[in-house]
Amino acid sequence: MRTLRLLGLVAAVWLLAAVVSPWVAGLAAAGWRLTFARLYDRVFELLLVAAVVIAWRRLDLGSARELGLARPRWAAEVRRGLGAGLAGVGAALLVCMLAGAVVPELRFAAVKTLRKALLGLAAAIAIGTAEELLFRGVLLHRMARDLGRMAAVILTALVYAAVHAVRTGASRGGAVTIWSGLERSAALVTPLLERDALPGIVGLVGLGVLLAVARLRTGSLWVSIGIHTAWVAVFRVGRLFLAIQREPAWLVGPGWPPLIGGVAGWVAIIDLLWRSCSSSPVLRGDRDPHRILGGLDRRHAQDGDVAQTPVVRLVAPRIGEAGLGVALQRKHLDEALPDGLYQVASAQRRVPSSDPLT
Repeated sequence: MRTLRLLGLVAAVWLLAAVVSPWVAGLAAAGWRLTFARLYDRVFELLLVAAVVIAWRRLDLGSARELGLARPRWAAEVRRGLGAGLAGVGAALLVCMLAGAVVPELRFAAVKTLRKALLGLAAAIAIGTAEELLFRGVLLHRMARDLGRMAAVILTALVYAAVHAVRTGASRGGAVTIWSGLERSAALVTPLLERDALPGIVGLVGLGVLLAVARLRTGSLWVSIGIHTAWVAVFRVGRLFLAIQREPAWLVGPGWPPLIGGVAGWVAIIDLLWRSCSSSPVLRGDRDPHRILGGLDRRHAQDGDVAQTPVVRLVAPRIGEAGLGVALQRKHLDEALPDGLYQVASAQRRVPSSDPLT
């Protein structure tokens, strides 16, 4: 099972980072401004990226289309995700404001605030894109092929929550030794064993499920990227203008990221799940027939002239005009015939797909 091989690769990289990071710290000791904890994280991230790229084809981690990236209107899908994410977090912040747990506060001078806001936006884009590509892209695709959709959603959410809980582990000070990497690894696992971390972990599992549902419902990774980016941007930029109190913890959550694990965080998650599972236009799939005709030659689908496309001319005599509209809604029109035409599912039959996420 390639999922196990992928998880084994991550574990091997984690061990390698623990061994390598003290040596990197020694080489970079002169003028190095990062703490060992941050250096350890950067070493692990770089090694993981390199390992995944090298093993990509061997582990069959998916093409751009299978990962939900090859989308003709990806920018519009990002905007939908951003709008939905901001709406969900906005509802959570409103609840906190009404309870007095969030108050407006300008923490820095204008120039410093602008600089931090730009850095926060850049970090939000990088984090939202990278984490969605890893969790709702690579992992969800690979696990869905090996285990099925339901198991993939649950397992990716659990892994997502565990990774974020692990990253909050405290770092030990003192001089860097050859054992510092292993000590850092042990310290990272500690939060998973603490009772106080449970609400945050449960909240992160809920967020992971939400993002996976958005990916499956829309067929696009860009929507999930938009949602994730919006959440991180609110936390990293919003804190420059808002003061989130530590109490009551049941409302605002036990720690970082804010709101996650508290009632306010669940307000945001439930709001977004409702948008994902309902007919809300914010997250629902695009009903434009040009988008629905997955493999249809779009050069012939301009200005609504669907009736003149090769696929319509092929099937119209067989199923009639009444059944044509139903068949076009089946979305699975992506198997090219040798002569350039495309196979179409009838109203009673669906063309199977090799990709479990489509």
